[in-house]
Amino acid sequence: MTGKIWTWIAVAIVVIGGGWWLLSGSSAPKAEAGPIKVGFIGPLTGDAASYGIPFQNAVKMATDEINASGGINGRQLQIIYEDGKCGTAAASAAQKLISIDHVQIIIGGFCSGESLAAEPITTANKVILFSPGSSSPKLTGISKYFDRNYPSDSLPAIKIAQLMTQKGLKNVGVITETSDAAVALRQAFVDEFQKLGGNLIADESFTTGTTDFRSALTKIKSANPDAVYVIGQTPASDELIIKQMDDIGLKTQLFGGFELFGGEKMLQDIPNLLEGAIYMEPSLDETATTTKSFIDKYTAQYKTFGGLPTIYAATSYDAVYIIKDMIEQYGMNTDVIAQGLRQLKDWHGAEGTLTIDQNGDPQFQYAVRVIHNGKVENLK
Repeated sequence: MTGKIWTWIAVAIVVIGGGWWLLSGSSAPKAEAGPIKVGFIGPLTGDAASYGIPFQNAVKMATDEINASGGINGRQLQIIYEDGKCGTAAASAAQKLISIDHVQIIIGGFCSGESLAAEPITTANKVILFSPGSSSPKLTGISKYFDRNYPSDSLPAIKIAQLMTQKGLKNVGVITETSDAAVALRQAFVDEFQKLGGNLIADESFTTGTTDFRSALTKIKSANPDAVYVIGQTPASDELIIKQMDDIGLKTQLFGGFELFGGEKMLQDIPNLLEGAIYMEPSLDETATTTKSFIDKYTAQYKTFGGLPTIYAATSYDAVYIIKDMIEQYGMNTDVIAQGLRQLKDWHGAEGTLTIDQNGDPQFQYAVRVIHNGKVENLK
C-alpha cells in the first residue's frame, strides 16, 4: 500500500473511533447528582393544622434520620412543603410541586379533600401521590399512582353501625361536617345502619369553620336519640360540638366518626364530657419496639402530638421510609414504583406491619375504643 492509502485508513479509524466515543461515551447516562426532591401536601394552616403540623414534624424527623444515615443511594432527601389547607388548595399545591419543583413523588394529602383535589393532577403527570392520612372510601382504587398507608373509613363506619345495633341503639342522630372524608364516612355508616334496621331520626350537617352548632343539636335533641354520632374532621369542631351538646342538655351515648376523640388535645380539654364516648381506630401496639422507639423520639423532639392521634403520626413517619425503600429499589421510575407499592407485603415500621393491596389500600385491623376516666381503653 502507498503512504496515501495508509493515511486514509488512519483517518477512517480516528473518525469511526471518535463517533463510537460520541455515541457510547459522552452520551452515556450520567449518575444523578444533587438532592432527591419529594413533595409534601398537608394542612399547615386553619383548624386542621392541629394535625397537619404533627404530620409535618413526623415527616421532618424521618427525613433528618435518613439524611444523617447517608441519604438515598448517596443523595440527600429534600422535602418541599406545601399547604393544602385540608381541601381544594391541594390542587394548586400539586401543580406547583410538579411544574416548578419537578417532583415525581408527593407525600400527601393528609385530608381526604386534599388527596381528591390533587389526584387528577398527579395522575395526569404520572406522579406518585402517597397519603398517610386520607381515609375517604372514594380514594380506593382511584388511580394506579395513588396509594396510602392509612386505611379507608368504610370499614370502621360499618363496624360502628353493627356495634350500635348490637347494643340495641335503634334510633340515632348524626351530625356531619361537609368535608369529603366525613360525608363518605357518614354514607357508609347510614347504608349499613339502615340495612340492619336502624333509624336515622336526625341527620344534620355543618360547613367547615362553623362555630355555633346549637340549632342543629337542638333538632337532634328534640328527636330523643338513643345515641349521637359526631363526624367532624378536626378536634376544634368536635370539641365545640360536644361542649354545646352539654350546654343544651343533650346527654346520650356518644360515638366519634374519626380517631380525634383519642387525641391528646380533646382528652386534655374535655375529659369529663368524653366519658363513655366510643370510636374506632386502626390497631396500634404502642409497646412494640419500633413503635415505642418512634413515640419516644418524637415526644423527645416535639413534646406532644397535639391534636393528632398517634396512629397518624406513625403512618406519616413511615411514609417517608416507604418512599425511601421504593426509590432505592426502583429508582425514580414512577410506573415501576406504582407497581412496587402494591406489592408491598409485611413491611415493618412504626405503624406495625403493613401490606398494601391492589386497590392501593393498606390492610389494617381495627380496635373499638372507649374513653374512661379521661383515658383511652379498649371496649370490652
